[in-house]
Amino acid sequence: MIRWLSLLPLLFLLTLVSIVDATRREPAPKIISVYDFRYGQYGTIINETLDGRYQKAIHPGIEQWMSGIDWSPDGTWILIRDNIGNYYHYEYNSQRLEHINNRAAYYRGKLVRWSSYDSDFFILSTTQLLIFRDGRWVTFNNGRPEIEEAFWVGDRIVFTDLINGMTSIAGDGTDRVVISTKFYRLIGVYDGAAYTYSNHTLYKVDILSGVSQPVITFQPESETMAISPDGQYLVYVGQGDTPHLINLETEDDEPLIQGPVSNRIDGFIWSPDGEHILIYHNNASYSGNWSHIDLDARHLSQLRFYAGYDEVSWKPTQNLNWHPLRHVLGAVFILIAKIGLRIMV
Repeated sequence: MIRWLSLLPLLFLLTLVSIVDATRREPAPKIISVYDFRYGQYGTIINETLDGRYQKAIHPGIEQWMSGIDWSPDGTWILIRDNIGNYYHYEYNSQRLEHINNRAAYYRGKLVRWSSYDSDFFILSTTQLLIFRDGRWVTFNNGRPEIEEAFWVGDRIVFTDLINGMTSIAGDGTDRVVISTKFYRLIGVYDGAAYTYSNHTLYKVDILSGVSQPVITFQPESETMAISPDGQYLVYVGQGDTPHLINLETEDDEPLIQGPVSNRIDGFIWSPDGEHILIYHNNASYSGNWSHIDLDARHLSQLRFYAGYDEVSWKPTQNLNWHPLRHVLGAVFILIAKIGLRIMV
C-alpha cells in the first residue's frame, strides 16, 4: 500500500500538467464553407480549422448546389439554402435533414439571422422577412421599399428601409413600430440597442424609445464595418484599405495590421467568441477570397478557398476543447486512481 501511495506525487503532477495544458492549448475556431474548388463536389460542406489541420466533409444529402449556410447559435443545426430556393435544417449530430421551405426567396446580405435565445430565425428578402418561429413560417411584407438590413433584438426584429427609416416588429411579424424616420445604415445590435452609421458617425439607438446618441466619429474608407459580439468593438476599413479596430468605450482607434490588404475588403464576420475576424474579398482570384485576423496576434493570413459571403459560417466553439495530450493524461489519471483504490481496498 505504501508503494502505491508513493505514486501520489506523480498523480498530482500529471493532473497539474493536464490542467495547464487545458488552459493553454485551444484549437483554432472552425469555419465552414459550402463549396471549395479543392474538392469540387456539390452538396458538400467542408468543416475545418483555420490552420487547415482538421477537415471533415459533411454530406447532408441535398441534390442541388448549396448557395448559403449558417450555423445555429448553439452549434446543433445548420440552415442550408440551395440554388433553386429550397431551405433545409440539418441536425449536425444525428445527421438528420429536414426540408422546411421551398420558396425561391431572393435574399440580401447574410443568409439568415438567428435569434439568440432559441431556434427562431428569419430570412431577409427584398421586401419581406420570412420568419421561422415556433416551428412555422410567418411572412412579414414591408411593401414597396426594399429592406436594407435587419437584426434580432431580444424577441423583436429591427430593420431599415429608405422610406420608413428604422422599424421594429414582434417576432411573429406583428406590432410594427417606427423607431426613427431617418435612414441610417444598420450596422449591428447589442443589449437592446441598434448601432447605425451615417456621415462618419456611429450612433446608438434605443429600439423602445427611438432615442439616438452619437457614439464616435471616425473616417472610414467605405461602409463595410461590423460590431463585435460583445458590443465593445467596431471593425471597419480605414485609410489605404487597412482594417481598423475601435474600442467603443475608450475610443481608441488602431490598425489591425501594418499596411493595406492585397484585395479590397467587402465584408467582416466576427467569430462568436470575438477573438477572430474573417475578411471577405469579393474581387479576389479563385485561389482564395477570404483572409483571417487573429486579434491577439494581429496577424493577417490568407485562407486558401473560394466561397461566397453567404457560403461561410463560423461553427460555435463550445465543443472544440479537444487536445490529444489532455485526453491521454486524463486516461492515465483515471487508470492510476482505479488501481490505487483497488489496492487500498
